[in-house]
Amino acid sequence: MKYAISAALVIAALAAGCQSNPSPPQTMAQTGGPDSRSNLDAPPPQVKVAVDPARSGFLPMDMYDRLQPLQQVEGVKAWRDTSRDLRGYTKILFQPTEVYLTPNPEYKGLPQDALLRMTSDFQNAFVSAVQPDYTVVDAPGPDVLVVRTAITGVQPASPKLGVTDFIPVKAVFNAARKASGNAPKVAEMSGEFEVMMPTGEIVAAATATRKGDSRLPQGEDITWGDMKSIADYWAQSFKNRLDTVRGVSGQNVGQAQ
Repeated sequence: MKYAISAALVIAALAAGCQSNPSPPQTMAQTGGPDSRSNLDAPPPQVKVAVDPARSGFLPMDMYDRLQPLQQVEGVKAWRDTSRDLRGYTKILFQPTEVYLTPNPEYKGLPQDALLRMTSDFQNAFVSAVQPDYTVVDAPGPDVLVVRTAITGVQPASPKLGVTDFIPVKAVFNAARKASGNAPKVAEMSGEFEVMMPTGEIVAAATATRKGDSRLPQGEDITWGDMKSIADYWAQSFKNRLDTVRGVSGQNVGQAQ
């Protein structure tokens, strides 16, 4: 069975807004706020256990109620504050990507090297997508948008000895839910995303799930290569949507101020 490809991430929320009247803003005190660390100097990934399967707790809990399904975009729920003018923002601070385990995980020994690879490569996909049109910075400032990302719904799995590219998680690369026996499976990633103003006010948020293109035989180890295409797609979508909201494209990005 071939799976339909779902779409976009947080800046899908920056497309035609899901809500025109913003709710009271969340602040950095409520969300953790920006810090001065860049993805190139990131600490060990933060690993937390989700509050429940549908609401990890990465976003403020009341934000999940504001998210609305995007029309003609499978697997994405989003919200944005359409009262905010983002045309003057050409700098981005990416906070270190976080990882949220499913509640009551059976296996808790997720190796640090696997976590570092997942989160570093995930974040680097976004950095590569926005450069050189946007400046990626390592500290907050008055003209800097802050982007927070999380890989959610992770079910750790025991890694096999001698396999170097195996990412030992199940839910990030979820077996087809209806598959059984020798039916093929498909890589799947879920994530949550948030964009903040320099003040810490949230201007966009989203949850998203996307399935990969490749069908994998049952029993075959899932590798980073099965995940990377999803991260790359989301990262490019982020950049495209941000351009659209700011009314710019490509080389004109830095001129819309």
